[in-house]
Amino acid sequence: MKTNITQRSEYVGTFTKSTGEARTMRFTTSEANLKKCGLITVYDVEKCGLRKFNLSTLIGRIAKVPADLNAQLAQLKLLHLFAAPPAWAKNAEPTQP
Repeated sequence: MKTNITQRSEYVGTFTKSTGEARTMRFTTSEANLKKCGLITVYDVEKCGLRKFNLSTLIGRIAKVPADLNAQLAQLKLLHLFAAPPAWAKNAEPTQP
């Protein structure tokens, strides 16, 4: 049995919604999908779901997100978790609400 696997990459782009509001989205899709016109279905990485991206109202350009960006973000989160608290926090007295 043959499996058809389409290579998907992560992109970020901004388009104008039907309400007139600008929307910036990080999404995954195939390069072939980006060559189409109008509404395309993509996977929104931040909202974890399928969304429509309107290529007809694209603002600027669509940029490909580097493959190692998520690894870099995860590393920054880990560094933040293990970072020492600032000097002012060490000597601060707890405040009452």
